[in-house]
Amino acid sequence: MSGLSREPGGSPVAVGPARAVAGVCLRQLSGWMALGAPVLFVSNLFALVFGGMVVFASLGYGVEADKAAGRPARST
Repeated sequence: MSGLSREPGGSPVAVGPARAVAGVCLRQLSGWMALGAPVLFVSNLFALVFGGMVVFASLGYGVEADKAAGRPARST
């Protein structure tokens, strides 16, 4: 995991700005703006997961895992 870019908080860098937005907005007592931070977090998280699924599926990692587990091949 040393090749991954991680910030000190332990979460991937793409979801870090959402936490920063929430903190800055709460510090400035902008409650309505702070409510937008979870939307930013969820959209970044969805993009990371979906992008990973696309990359791993296009590289055939699911097929290799099925073969290693002894499961029959999927029909597409």
